[in-house]
Amino acid sequence: MFFSCNQERKVDSANQTLRELVTKVDRNTLAEKLILCLGEDTMQSDTALNYGLLGCFHQQLSHLPEEDRQQKMKLVRQAIANLSHNERKKSFTQCVTEQAIQYLN
Repeated sequence: MFFSCNQERKVDSANQTLRELVTKVDRNTLAEKLILCLGEDTMQSDTALNYGLLGCFHQQLSHLPEEDRQQKMKLVRQAIANLSHNERKKSFTQCVTEQAIQYLN
């Protein structure tokens, strides 16, 4: 969530990769950064959930050339806008689980 939030809102000048945030930043520090980035939005808000999904897809599409990745991310944003809160929540949970497995390997 923080990764995508910070890409959009630019509240933290440290330009860490998603992998670095997950594997090297203390979870309490990361939570504090997320709260700061979200501002008035809560961690359970649609905005936070959308940031989480965008971060997951950013990671999944990171192997693509920049132009292709940007095109795919536009499609991802459109798809997210058409999903219900529950569908986005399920997708986010699944994505986080898959990423956790990748980071453990």
